[in-house]
Amino acid sequence: MNAQTAVNKWKWLKTQQLQSEKSQSHLLCMVTRWLRFFLTSPLGKVAAAEVKAYEDQLEEGGMSNAALNRERLFVRQFFRWAREHGWIDHDPSAGWGYRNEKVEREYAPLSRDAEGLLLYAAPTWLEHYIVFSICTGLRQGTIRQLTWRHVKPMPGGEWFLEVPARLMKARRPLRMPLSGAACGALACGHPGSTQPLVKLPSEPTKIYREFKKAVAKAGINPATTPHDLRRTWVQRMNEAGATLQQTMALGGWSSPGTLLKHYFTPVQDDVARALLEKI
Repeated sequence: MNAQTAVNKWKWLKTQQLQSEKSQSHLLCMVTRWLRFFLTSPLGKVAAAEVKAYEDQLEEGGMSNAALNRERLFVRQFFRWAREHGWIDHDPSAGWGYRNEKVEREYAPLSRDAEGLLLYAAPTWLEHYIVFSICTGLRQGTIRQLTWRHVKPMPGGEWFLEVPARLMKARRPLRMPLSGAACGALACGHPGSTQPLVKLPSEPTKIYREFKKAVAKAGINPATTPHDLRRTWVQRMNEAGATLQQTMALGGWSSPGTLLKHYFTPVQDDVARALLEKI
């Protein structure tokens, strides 16, 4: 099989799964690099050494561990797909190892006081986003795509949020009751309509910029990012007595390892002492 033909077939299938134009553009740039570097020979003759040299070039070019892992994931997906179709006998990317991400900042879930300061400093649309994110724990990419058709009113006046699998990172559907605070953060609309559930700017990067401006204005931990709203939700679920299984189910995690490593904060000494004294 000609490498160019195989890549084009796989690229077309993959772009159908990617939701944003930015992700599709990133994929196009990536496969263009592959074709230029290690797919110049027939697909079945690509050697592990060529893939290793490609990996080394990316690393020498300053690509971060997180970006290298993302590249590795797509490379291995492509070769696995090619092998399933019988176009290659071996996977030349099998030796490309996972890189541990270097985390250079502390995780910064918000305290109640810090949340109040941030909300006071934020413009109205960002305030609604912050509240809804903390109340639901949903990722920004998911919140951006939610509309009123995802809200289901129930007898007794309760509202449920039903998120389809395609909007969840773990590709599993999610059903979550909406709290009073979460309902208060919703944009105007009615169940069943295509109006956005939370009104946000069309430019995704604007959320980050405005969020960091509000963080600076509020005078809270300067390391705080929008994703820390999800960590705040995890912390408050823990404070409310939720089990690990409950937090995983409502947060959409498929692996407890990811949740424990990236979302739970270390136990402070005074808290640890108080807990151990009760044993």
